[in-house]
Amino acid sequence: MGLFMKALLLTLMVFAVPAMAQGKDLRHTYLFQADLKSADLRGADLYRCQLGHADLRQADLRDAKLAGAYLHKADLRGADLRGAKFALKLKGAELKQTRLEGAIFDETTELPFSTEVALARGMMLAPSEQVVAERL
Repeated sequence: MGLFMKALLLTLMVFAVPAMAQGKDLRHTYLFQADLKSADLRGADLYRCQLGHADLRQADLRDAKLAGAYLHKADLRGADLRGAKFALKLKGAELKQTRLEGAIFDETTELPFSTEVALARGMMLAPSEQVVAERL
């Protein structure tokens, strides 16, 4: 599928029927400065997707594949990143100027930096399902 078609498809999915973006192949898609606030991108393959300056506040990115995604100055405040996979080799370079305050992650999220760095950047560690089950 061509890049233009992928971008058009994503735009339609995000604005017309947000749930349809789940699990989609959006590799190499150009979404620079896209307004994806509250978008449901669960399980989406965003490999090498251009998301620079994108508004991903409150987006659901659980289990999304973000390895190689360009996220320079993207806004991920409040995004749900549980289970998301980032490129580990870059040591946080692609997230250096990304806003992460309030972004949720868990033990299955593959971040390119340590849990301590994530917490220092304002991210929130979700309790494991086992801990939640034990409290019930």
